[in-house]
Amino acid sequence: MNNLSKPFSLNEAKIQAQILLKNLNSLDKNLAQQAKERLAGLQLLSDNFNSDKIQLKHALAVIANEYGFNSWTNLKNYFTLTGLTKFEPNGGGFFNQWFSNYKEAKQILLSGKGYLLPYKNQFFICESGYIEYIGLDSHAPDWQDINYNWIEPSDIQAWQRLSNLYMKVKGIHHG
Repeated sequence: MNNLSKPFSLNEAKIQAQILLKNLNSLDKNLAQQAKERLAGLQLLSDNFNSDKIQLKHALAVIANEYGFNSWTNLKNYFTLTGLTKFEPNGGGFFNQWFSNYKEAKQILLSGKGYLLPYKNQFFICESGYIEYIGLDSHAPDWQDINYNWIEPSDIQAWQRLSNLYMKVKGIHHG
C-alpha cells in the first residue's frame, strides 16, 4: 500500500500504478489479492473478476483516488496547473493548517472553511486574511466556483482567472 503521507510526484504516481498492475498479475497470491482489493472500487469489476480487463488507466485512477483526487486527470492537472503558481506562506499572524498529504487536507477543507493551496510538496488551508494579504479578493465568486480548492479546482476557467490575477499581482509573466 502507498505511504500517502509522503510527498509524491507525477512520475512516482505513474510508477505506483505500474506496480499495482504488476501486483494484480503476480504469482504471489497475497500481492494479487491486495491489488484486487485496491482495484475493487472500479465499476468495471464484478463477481467475475478478470484481471485481463484492467489496464494502466484503471490503476492510475486508483492511485489518484488514494491520494484524494477524484480522477487521474485531476491529479495530472494538479502537477500541470499548480506548477504555474508558487504560494509563499509568509507574513505574520495567519493561521494556516499544514498537511503533507492532499487527501487529509481535502477532508479538512470539506469539513470546514478556508482556502486549500499548495506549497512545494505540501498543502495548507488558510483563512481569507491570507488570500487578501497575497493580493486576491477572498470574496471573488471564482473561489466558490473552484470550491476553495486550488489543487483540484472544480472549474478550470475560474481557477485560470484566479491564477492569472495572482501572477499579475506577483509580477509573473507567462507565455
